[in-house]
Amino acid sequence: MASVEIRCDSTADIAQPIDVVWQFVVVNFFDNYPRWSPQVRSVRKLTDGPIAIGTRGHQERIDHGRRTESYFVVSSFVPREQICFEGEDYPYRIRYALEPVDYGTHLTFCFELTSLPGAVRPFRSLVQRVVERTTASVAEDIRELVERRGSGGVEPATAPYPDGGTRSG
Repeated sequence: MASVEIRCDSTADIAQPIDVVWQFVVVNFFDNYPRWSPQVRSVRKLTDGPIAIGTRGHQERIDHGRRTESYFVVSSFVPREQICFEGEDYPYRIRYALEPVDYGTHLTFCFELTSLPGAVRPFRSLVQRVVERTTASVAEDIRELVERRGSGGVEPATAPYPDGGTRSG
């Protein structure tokens, strides 16, 4: 595993069962990711089948006015426990870990930059603060979204419901 230049963890306690949180965060990742990360302008899955180790994706983001694209891959996957994405063309790693607790689910979101370009190194403390704010926001946004959608957090614009029907956003 690569060394880490910047690492930030954030947690949220979600008043929904782990299966509901897993469905929202992992199973429906490519639909829901832009909802808790508003910097994401588009995200798409590049491989067929359910999300698993080796699943690849592509995202376009606008962070602080700067447009970036990156390819990423699922590097770790433990059903109902954790998923880890690693950048293929940028040095980042993102992990979502879930733990069942009495009141629902404990979510840990971890973002790591595994290296910083030389030109950015003098601004490391600024980058650290931005990453800390963003990481805290992600965990809280996921909590709010999942709790608001007590039906299971399954949505994009049209999502299947247990009765077999669909409802728009």
